[in-house]
Amino acid sequence: MPGVFQILAVDLKVGRSAGALYRYLHLRRGSPLSHLQREMLATVVNGKVGGAP
Repeated sequence: MPGVFQILAVDLKVGRSAGALYRYLHLRRGSPLSHLQREMLATVVNGKVGGAP
């Protein structure tokens, strides 16, 4: 997540909104995404920000 943090830290308003979306999709018990969908999303985002494989 460090690459994503570097991008979102530039504008804290966007960072807070992105954090809320992350909590909604990934951390809450009744997430609308399955575990596999969350892993796929994390892989794509990590690749887009140039993270390590």
